Amino acid sequence: MGLITLVFLLAFTALYLSKSWEKKPEFVTKAVEKITANLDKVALGGAGYGVIALVLALLMSSGGGLVVRLIANLLIIVMALPFVFDQPLLSKIKEKIPAGVTEQIKKVIDLVKKQEKNIGYAGAVVSLLLFAVEF
Repeated sequence: MGLITLVFLLAFTALYLSKSWEKKPEFVTKAVEKITANLDKVALGGAGYGVIALVLALLMSSGGGLVVRLIANLLIIVMALPFVFDQPLLSKIKEKIPAGVTEQIKKVIDLVKKQEKNIGYAGAVVSLLLFAVEF
């Protein structure tokens, strides 16, 4: 599970940080193009996986590295939220969500969009920590 978390976290980190880099390495450009081409699937899969992995990490509480895994899963959810919430798939679900909750989600999305660079750097740091914990 940690490897999948690391892959999702690295994908979203590359997506967020690539917006702030003027000169990107070629492999980052190719990766971001592939992620962007399938962004709706990556974002929905990442958000779903993040929620499931967060719950499972809390239930299984595997000792060392638990905090890093929890933070990594929360970051995946936060990074995927702006891309997931605008999808047409969720239009039926949005109608059932109370207006107050929708308003708070939009505030979180606005905050994420304003802090893209900082969230990208946080994703990079947590990715390194997760790599150290897992391997």
